[in-house]
Amino acid sequence: MKRIYLYVSFLSCLLASQTGLAQEKEDYKLSLKEAVALAVKNNKYVKNAGLKIAAAKEKKWETTAVGLPQVNAKVEYLNGVVQQFPGIDFNGDGIIDIGAKHSLTPSVTLSQLIFDGSYIVGLQAAKVFLEISKNSETKTKNKIETETTMAYANALLINESIVLTKQNKTSLEKNLNETREIFNNGLLEQESVEQLELTLANLENNLNRLEQLKKNAYNALKFLFSVDFKSKLQLTDTLETIYTADKAENLVKESSYFESIDIKIAQNNVKAKALLHKLEKSKLLPSISAFVNANYIANNNQFTTLISSNQKYVNTVNFGVSMRIPIFSSFGNRSKIRNAKINHKIAENELLLTTSSIQLEIENAKTELKFAYNNYKNKKKSLALANKIERKNVLKFKEGISTSFDLRQAQTQLYSIQQEYLQSIATIINKKTTLQNLYK
Repeated sequence: MKRIYLYVSFLSCLLASQTGLAQEKEDYKLSLKEAVALAVKNNKYVKNAGLKIAAAKEKKWETTAVGLPQVNAKVEYLNGVVQQFPGIDFNGDGIIDIGAKHSLTPSVTLSQLIFDGSYIVGLQAAKVFLEISKNSETKTKNKIETETTMAYANALLINESIVLTKQNKTSLEKNLNETREIFNNGLLEQESVEQLELTLANLENNLNRLEQLKKNAYNALKFLFSVDFKSKLQLTDTLETIYTADKAENLVKESSYFESIDIKIAQNNVKAKALLHKLEKSKLLPSISAFVNANYIANNNQFTTLISSNQKYVNTVNFGVSMRIPIFSSFGNRSKIRNAKINHKIAENELLLTTSSIQLEIENAKTELKFAYNNYKNKKKSLALANKIERKNVLKFKEGISTSFDLRQAQTQLYSIQQEYLQSIATIINKKTTLQNLYK
């Protein structure tokens, strides 16, 4: 019976887990804006960055609490296993003053930090640490937004490549059927048919490759979304709509690169290193604290009487102030202070380097975006010409003016330029996203 119960319990847990997985599997129909929002909401890296902020807030309060009143209680029991003499009650008040077999000492201590330079610096450091965590979350979100936009554009590029390839395949199959009929009537050589068959075979191979790439591209998006890989995903935007939503030529503009999150993080690092320098110097200052201690003492030769309500206690209350003064550390503190000062200077230099680096990256990104836009315009013109050339060669081939080899060259050229045109749009989107990320 026990085995049956365990087996049923196991099946219940298994079904519950499978139900949970089924609930996570959803269908998604997303625009680029919705995809970015979903990634920022669900991505585990973003969630971890948020948890680190929560941890930083708790750490800040933990540091603050060190300087607030502290109350601690202690109970100490002592058993005199080997006694030199029996317990003695000197004043006859019923309380053994010395030599008792059992003693119980509960106490309560209230302590308060009055001054400690390290504590003051610690409060400032906790605030900076919270800023670092918030900036880290912003950087993580920016990264996920950028990666999602690029992954979305890549998936669209593959989608539209598949659509074009299928259209080209349908058109080519029609040409091939017509050419076969002409060949069967003895008006063309077999090579004409074979040239078109070769082109069709290449298209089919490319289509199969694109289908596999599409699966990989969609899985990359699902990974960024942190959703089940078995979920269905439909992208509602196109490369053209994403591009026209924010024209590339309008993005190449002057902007304050000092808004970059990388520079804010570098500034946080300078603050942190300055506080570490300040912390080492504060360790040379005295530390002062005060305390109030209340002790209750009970002694008895019988343990049962000691813990009974009839037991009498003697109480004492003490108040005190303690001061710790560092005097000499064999110049160890001096070395720590100098080392902290050096690290602070390194952080300042790194901030200058980061600022210059971001400025350089922005200028390079602007140049690359300009080039990508000019390349797009050229590919758009080339596509129009390639379509015109391909149509002319189809007509010439049907009229017997050009060869199948000429037609194949025109078709291959068209297919290549179609892909280059789509790639030029995707490149603009990626370069635009990179530049926008540098401004954040």
